[in-house]
Amino acid sequence: MSETVIFAGFFMFVMAAIVVAGSAYQKRPAREPDTSALAEPEQPGARGFLAQAFRSVGETLPASKASSNPVRTLLMAAGYRYPTATPIFYGIRSAAALLLSSAVVILAALTSADGFSTLIAVGCAGGFGFMLPEFVLKRMIAGRRKRIRRAIPAALDLLVLSIESGQSLNQAVVDTSAELKYVHPT
Repeated sequence: MSETVIFAGFFMFVMAAIVVAGSAYQKRPAREPDTSALAEPEQPGARGFLAQAFRSVGETLPASKASSNPVRTLLMAAGYRYPTATPIFYGIRSAAALLLSSAVVILAALTSADGFSTLIAVGCAGGFGFMLPEFVLKRMIAGRRKRIRRAIPAALDLLVLSIESGQSLNQAVVDTSAELKYVHPT
């Protein structure tokens, strides 16, 4: 046997081993080809039922249908970019207002308070319940911003390493986001 045949055989063996090892350690999740990354995920069970209920309540409010709604901007900053996020948020707002108002009515009935103070307490509880989800949303936005700021140095390092190794910018961004997906979830 000549040296070229031995080198060619060794080269083919090494390449086959690399392909087998690469396919064994490949960790890409299976994705349906027709689903978009911006499509709303399906939520099973009680969570999906509540989301659908809040959505149907929120769609009846005219503010949830406005295209230039400032709440939509807040929801996007919190990471909720789905088209149904605004109606669901308004449904949650309405449910919180109704829940707190009914809790005050039940409490007033148990303590037999007078009518005028009960009416004022119900109005205040309803207003507080309507404003509470937006307060929680703003806290979620602040937390997400903090997590993103913590992840930026690692993302930039991985991006620079990927680009310096010869990857295109698109592939470097895809690989960086895949690596940071579990370490720094947003």
